Amino acid sequence: MLKQTKIHALLTAALYAVAGTVAADELSGVLGQGSTNVDHYRIECFDNGNGATDHMSMRVRDGRNVSSGSILSVQTVKGRLAYNATDNGPEGDTRYSPTIEIRGGDGVYLVLVNKSRGAADDYDLEYHCTGRSGRHTGVRTLVVQDR
Repeated sequence: MLKQTKIHALLTAALYAVAGTVAADELSGVLGQGSTNVDHYRIECFDNGNGATDHMSMRVRDGRNVSSGSILSVQTVKGRLAYNATDNGPEGDTRYSPTIEIRGGDGVYLVLVNKSRGAADDYDLEYHCTGRSGRHTGVRTLVVQDR
């Protein structure tokens, strides 16, 4: 089951990277055994004809497939700006973490997802690149590290 979820996450991320622009993106991933595991993504926001990107917003939620008791967090970095959001809700609930918004404009955002315990855990990551007009801009996603 975990292997299928990881494969699904990789294929989904690869499809988004090839497809180019979408209004909003959601990734599902699995962090394997070990408390030091981190999934690493490079998410690029760009002008897809809707104008330049003003900001990226992002939130994470603990998945419903694996019960580990971990707390999941996402960190987003663009230039000198860095933000963190943590899903503190009960395991497997449907609520996301608070949304972080990083006003970094067009370009590549470094995104890291980590957990607090050693057991494997799955997650959902939702992110949007948005222009000043409120319209979604282009998104490309690259999986750098899948642990």
